Amino acid sequence: MKVLILGCCNIGSSIAKQLAYEGHEVTVISNDSSGLQQLASSVDVATLTGWPSYPDVLRSAGADYADVIVAVTEVDEVNMVASQVAYSLFDIPLKIARIRSPHYFIRNELFSNDNLPIDVFIDPEALIVQQLTQLIKLPGAFKVLNFAADKLTILGIKVTTNTKLMGLKLAEVMAESADLEFKIIAVVRGGVNLVLSDELYLQQGDKVFVSLASIIAEIFLTSLMLNNYEQFENIIIAGAGNIGSKLAAVMLDKGFHVKLIDNNLGACAAVASSLKSATVLEGSVTERDLLFQENISNTDIFCAVTNDDEDNVISTLQAKYLGASYGIALVNNYEYSEIFTHSSLDVLLSPALATVASVVAKTRKQAVKSMHIIADNSAEIVEVVLFEKLHSRVIGKTIEQLRLPKGVVFCALYRGGNVTTNFTGVLMPEDSMVFLLPDKACANKFYSIL
Repeated sequence: MKVLILGCCNIGSSIAKQLAYEGHEVTVISNDSSGLQQLASSVDVATLTGWPSYPDVLRSAGADYADVIVAVTEVDEVNMVASQVAYSLFDIPLKIARIRSPHYFIRNELFSNDNLPIDVFIDPEALIVQQLTQLIKLPGAFKVLNFAADKLTILGIKVTTNTKLMGLKLAEVMAESADLEFKIIAVVRGGVNLVLSDELYLQQGDKVFVSLASIIAEIFLTSLMLNNYEQFENIIIAGAGNIGSKLAAVMLDKGFHVKLIDNNLGACAAVASSLKSATVLEGSVTERDLLFQENISNTDIFCAVTNDDEDNVISTLQAKYLGASYGIALVNNYEYSEIFTHSSLDVLLSPALATVASVVAKTRKQAVKSMHIIADNSAEIVEVVLFEKLHSRVIGKTIEQLRLPKGVVFCALYRGGNVTTNFTGVLMPEDSMVFLLPDKACANKFYSIL
């Protein structure tokens, strides 16, 4: 598949890397020549320096035979114009654009083939706020992934001294919550996806991924936690930008006591005027005395969402050290994931990773409804919906009869409003299935049997 990516910011570069890794022909267009040079030195992609929405630049990049255009520059208007040019002049089938401003969505008719022909909208900030909200709802999990109209949840749980998991065998974990239906689908240790067995012992730092119905996710987590996370009621948000202010608004609506910290006086003033119930403080998020002053030792959640990765990681580590119950750090450079494995951080969240998954899912087969990337970017979880005309060779078979490639894990099936992780019947049209694909080779084999 020929893919044009407009913009080589962190999100554009991350999308390019993932699609190139999967074997697509990728060309990245940007007027940032140094950024393009840095990207080309690390990834097998073509690059072109130029204004991303100009027709002659797009034609030079191969727009005449492109299958997908992904416009993720920092400017909404450039992304919209590029999508229009892609449709009007080059008839590119799939147009994906990053649109962050809510003002463009006031009138639904603005986006159509007769007006602005964008097929898929992505908003990294909205995705992150959504994920943060889910994580705060289910503290104790470092990853919360929803599938099947939010009826199915995949939880990522880090083995720490705050859990009952340390030193247990997988069989003992299953026995601990035997009254609940769930399935352990993966255990990742040091970036390696371990072979699952009843006798596998869990160690500190292991990442355990569990599939279960969303309705029992909170009960399941509570059964495995040593600390009581049900009483969370206050949060300090480091960073009063778009993500911080949106998250604060959501938390206020949920009844939280909210404090925001930012060193930008203008940002503080803007948030203070729009969120009257929040406490807004001007200062450095890494300033120890300020955290003491704001009673960090009695803070339930500290969430750092500034534009500086180092500030986010350092401030969250410091907040945890000073007594905050739960610490979340936002990072654009996902190479910080190694820090997460060996630190007191509860959650390390990447806007780029969240956005990459939403874009890559659109390049999959028609049956793939959604996907998420896990396990240090090497594995993915996909949701597949069966259609009678497309999947005649699959419908009517059991999961065992599909002869799944080695390493592929069946996570759950959703049918008629119900989720089961122990499905033994035959597959039917409209069934929604979720699978773990551990690597690219397994993914390719898996898609070939659909």
